[in-house]
Amino acid sequence: MSEDTAKPKKHWIEPAAAILMAATVTTTWCSFQSSRWSGQSRSLATRAGRLDRKANLLVVEGQQVQAVHIEI
Repeated sequence: MSEDTAKPKKHWIEPAAAILMAATVTTTWCSFQSSRWSGQSRSLATRAGRLDRKANLLVVEGQQVQAVHIEI
């Protein structure tokens, strides 16, 4: 009996392991990117909120100045 018939070769193990490793790395990378974008999104949303409040304040101040000029 030859070695080939005694131990059947499992040619599928290495490609399956490579696919599993690729899936693991891809999942890890996606998780990393997601957390990074979430942090950036949160930071930009905070900045947008501050700018919105400042814009509203400037609108009110402009209306007050306009009202004063109309009365004069």
